[in-house]
Amino acid sequence: MRSETIGFQDYPFISKGQAYNDSSRFPGHREVFLYINDYATTFGLTKLVRFETNVVYAGLVNGKWRVRSRMENGVIADETFYVVVVCNGHNTKPRTAEILGIDAWSGKVGSSDLDIFMDIAQVAKEVHIASRSAKVGVLGNMSSYDNLKLHPMYHFPFLDTNDIITMEDNCVGPLYKHTFPPALVAWLSFVGLPLMGIGFILYEFQSKWIAGVLSSRIGLPSEEEMMRDVEA
Repeated sequence: MRSETIGFQDYPFISKGQAYNDSSRFPGHREVFLYINDYATTFGLTKLVRFETNVVYAGLVNGKWRVRSRMENGVIADETFYVVVVCNGHNTKPRTAEILGIDAWSGKVGSSDLDIFMDIAQVAKEVHIASRSAKVGVLGNMSSYDNLKLHPMYHFPFLDTNDIITMEDNCVGPLYKHTFPPALVAWLSFVGLPLMGIGFILYEFQSKWIAGVLSSRIGLPSEEEMMRDVEA
């Protein structure tokens, strides 16, 4: 992501960028990690996070969410919640194509987004993008390529909604505005699913919307109206 699009409204990344020793328009993983860590420390959020914990199951039981998690020491915790917000987005698991000979390829393989491709296209002889919406075909011999960028995918192996939420062709739904499943409002919601968009801004606005709904400060249309919007 470009440095201009990283950061939350109350703690901009650009004004902090110098402290992270990164003046490029595309900060690396380390710089973004330091920014998020500083944000959490500044606002006292780390004490609210249970680190080194993997959610292995989240399913509805008698109108409440049963959540099972495994901690670093192997201890399994079973807990009950009224609401679940899934926030692992689409950057958890890479969507790696099966390419014959990729292990022996001497070029670079990595994940990125359209922003960097647009910059590369200004200097590279050719830039090819293979995405979910592209027409399926055979790329042929790739010996002339220097870099290969792969896109991540959605991955929710822990979530059990009795098929209310499905995933087809890397598409999660049905979701109203990519956030609320109409049949489970407001027991369940998602943050960070859209593949296109400005990441940090999207996450912040979705989070504020969900908080507003859960606190009854913001209302939602009826289930029928939301489904009509999804199907439109």
